[in-house]
Amino acid sequence: MFSVVVLAAASVVLGLSVTASTALLWLVACVVPPGVMLMVWPGAPPLTVAELLHSVDVPSRAGE
Repeated sequence: MFSVVVLAAASVVLGLSVTASTALLWLVACVVPPGVMLMVWPGAPPLTVAELLHSVDVPSRAGE
């Protein structure tokens, strides 16, 4: 949100007109990419092959 305000202020300083459609375009351009990133962000990293093999190779304590 801060970047939208900075871009709007820079536009006014440079003499460009900031209309509602321009402001909406900048808002969407600044909000959509982080939103998509949060939607596809994985929870926990997948196990590596070494972690899978180690968990299978460890003998159980019940047989001792």
